[in-house]
Formats: sequence, C-alpha cells, structure tokens
Amino acid sequence: MSDDGRTATLLAQFAYIDPNGKHWDVPTGTRVDGASIPWPLWSIIGSPWTGRYREASVVHDYFCDTKTAPWKLVHRNFYTAMLANQVDGIQARIMYAAVYRFGPRWDFEYTPDCPNCAAVPHRVDQFLPEFNQAEYDALEARARGGASVEALEAEADALFRKDIQKQEIGTPVFIR
Repeated sequence: MSDDGRTATLLAQFAYIDPNGKHWDVPTGTRVDGASIPWPLWSIIGSPWTGRYREASVVHDYFCDTKTAPWKLVHRNFYTAMLANQVDGIQARIMYAAVYRFGPRWDFEYTPDCPNCAAVPHRVDQFLPEFNQAEYDALEARARGGASVEALEAEADALFRKDIQKQEIGTPVFIR
C-alpha cells in the first residue's frame, strides 16, 4: 500500500489469462487503486481492496489506464476475471453492469441523434459518465433478477447514449 493509503504498487508482474487464452499482463511497478467502487456502495458491495474481485480490478485498472485494448473487451475481461476468481455470479454481474455503465469508454464513434443535425459520426477519445444512483439501482435489480450480461450491456448502452447526448446538445429546455 502506498503512503496515500488508497493506491498500491505491484511488486511483481501480475497476469490473467482470459477464456480465449489471451494473456493480460500487468507489469511490476504499476500503481492501482483497487476496484473503483463509489463510496456509497461500499457497505453493499465492499471496499476497493476487499473481496475476490480485487485481482480482477488490478488488470482492469491497468488496461483502463493504458487503453491498449478496446474498452468493451477490458470491461468484459473484468467480468470473466471475477468469475475465474470465484466471485459469486450475481455479484460479478452487478459489478460488471456498474463498470460497463459508469466506467471509462475510449476510442469509439458517436453519431448525434438529433433530428435537425447532420448525423456525422464523431470520434471520441475518452468519456467517463457520472455515477447515477437510480441507474445503478435499476441495473443491480436486473442483475439480481437474472438478466444476462448481454441484456445488461444493452440497457447500459441505452443509458450511456442518453448521457452522452446530454453532453453534446445539453438537456432540452422548452421555451414558451
């Protein structure tokens, strides 16, 4: 653990081999901050440094920082790494849904969806959505209800699209 009490530095190389046999290597000296769990959820999910998801968060943090793999693959890797480390399936789906919805996305195209705009795709280098407790609660309920990861992704993508639209054109204001 570092002097700040929040980050740690790897003293040895760390790796995860995904279900397709791909090695996800994290080098010695990498600084990580544990699972990026919003503090209001610590009493529900756990703190950043507790639980079997900790090892998956090391790999996830590194690849979110370096952006050397596609964001979708990095987030899905977080899910499979949790399952490989025997995180309960429901908890893994909840944490994955939260990371997929509120975690960083990078190097993607976004096409504005406004009726009076030229729908020209924009390349987005990086976007980090703000955490929304109501959206998290809805995703958690769906994950607890047995929703597949694909269904959770689709729901999170729809919410993300609304979120990024607000950034592009702002929240609609009606003038009388």
